[in-house]
Amino acid sequence: MFNLKAYYLLILSINLLQPLFALDNTTQNNSTTCEFKSELVPEATLRHLPKLDNLGASTSRYNLIYKGKQIKNFSFTQFQGYGTNMWWHGHAIGNNKKGGERIFFQGNYPVRGATEKKQLKGEYKMLLVGLGSDLYYTGFREKHKELITAANGFWLVPSHCLSRYP
Repeated sequence: MFNLKAYYLLILSINLLQPLFALDNTTQNNSTTCEFKSELVPEATLRHLPKLDNLGASTSRYNLIYKGKQIKNFSFTQFQGYGTNMWWHGHAIGNNKKGGERIFFQGNYPVRGATEKKQLKGEYKMLLVGLGSDLYYTGFREKHKELITAANGFWLVPSHCLSRYP
């Protein structure tokens, strides 16, 4: 039996989630560089870097910037289909340094966990699972305690970055 309510919910969720999972769109000009700012520590940002030819279409490179200084390199990707959104250290495809999962939120709700349209309101945010403990155990706890606070919190995703897939 065909469930009309489930069908409309499916169509609605596809339309709402589509901007988050589109392929990396490099046609943006330099004036709209994607920077994800820490919600807790505004001096911490993740700045998008130009695409490398040898990286997959759904892979983006970012620098972690803290108080104007480059701290670390990261790459983001989403595996095919319903695949998990991941972050990892560096920019090399063969990098063995594991990162963690990226979870997207709109307002206070995880995008994949929202079951009602009214839940998806507010700013888009991203949580980088494991980044805080990774920085803590790699020597940042002595030099940059605030950076660990930023890493454990949300990163704000500007609306002009949504077409990039955040």
